[in-house]
Amino acid sequence: MPSTAAKELAGLGAQLTIGHRAGALPLHSDLVIYSSAVPEDNPERLAAAAAGIPSIRRGEFLAQIAGRYDRVIAVAGSHGKTTITAMLAHVAQAVSPASPGYLIGGSVPNHPSAAAGDGSLLICEVDESDATLTHMTCTVGIIGNMDDDHCWSVGTVDKLRAAFAEFATRSNSLVLPDCPELAEIAQTHRNPILIAESAETEVAIPGRHNRYNAVLAKSALTQLGFADSAIDSALQTFPGVDRRLCLRFQGAVTFIEDYAHHPVEVKAALEAMGDYSGRLIVVFEPHRWERVRRYGAEFATLLAAADRVYVLPTFAAWMDDTHLGGVEALVAGIGPQACLATKHWRALAAEIAEFANPGDVILSLGAGDINQLTAPLVEALAE
Repeated sequence: MPSTAAKELAGLGAQLTIGHRAGALPLHSDLVIYSSAVPEDNPERLAAAAAGIPSIRRGEFLAQIAGRYDRVIAVAGSHGKTTITAMLAHVAQAVSPASPGYLIGGSVPNHPSAAAGDGSLLICEVDESDATLTHMTCTVGIIGNMDDDHCWSVGTVDKLRAAFAEFATRSNSLVLPDCPELAEIAQTHRNPILIAESAETEVAIPGRHNRYNAVLAKSALTQLGFADSAIDSALQTFPGVDRRLCLRFQGAVTFIEDYAHHPVEVKAALEAMGDYSGRLIVVFEPHRWERVRRYGAEFATLLAAADRVYVLPTFAAWMDDTHLGGVEALVAGIGPQACLATKHWRALAAEIAEFANPGDVILSLGAGDINQLTAPLVEALAE
């Protein structure tokens, strides 16, 4: 079944095919752009190679597009890229006399995820998972944070750090936290703008991490001449990003959905629940087996703070690494309040709704298909 995005593209005139086959590639194509999730033996990539059609990764093409703009703000980091990019786009649209272009890696409520703009400014996020951030040249770069997530995708932790360092050299100004992990990059950069890790700016969305994201966004925009007061005012109307601490239901029970799939993100989401006084019920979908193997103990320690934890089977994305094991050890590590759940979404929603008491908060965590739980759970809670 075509996705919402596919339907929107078709409505704009794009010719789409569902599935992959060599015959789907128009042989008059000038260029093939592919996601790093698409393997070399993909039939359409093979057909392009056989026909002599150049092929480049999505991140490389984005860098080429960026080169056509007068100024570019590019957002890198292990976590928070999409939220920071969305903040930047929201503020720039609100206060700039020009028409900024932007490309957001997520959905913003009542707002398109991309716009071409008038060529004066492009705001985008860049990807460390395939090291394509090394192709981007920008006026202002942001590195929101850096840890070892995705190091397996690029080879080693050292290669991942080198990719961030290369991105930094291609940024005329660089906004980044004043932290040990990024100290070397900051010390060698020609124009670093260091932000204290304790800094915060008020925004209309929950989470201390979002208040810090807002500081990074504001610092980048001031480098381009945007006024502090105008930025602060626009940030108060920022609606957030879909699946990032999104309030899905508010009644006797509160239901919040978040995209967190790394311990840093899970910790931030759990800390944002501190404003609620009832029991905390977490539904967690691990994302990729490598993360379960690498971070299982950290996930268990963090999730043990919840009163009830439903752990779903791992969402493998496109990686065939099921040999790394299951989630049984994770469930055991969390403690007796944890259980292994199944993806029978309506049955799971009914079970969670029956368990929840007035005043409880339900938090769903994961970047895979756990969002399919949202509608059934809202329905069950509303009954």
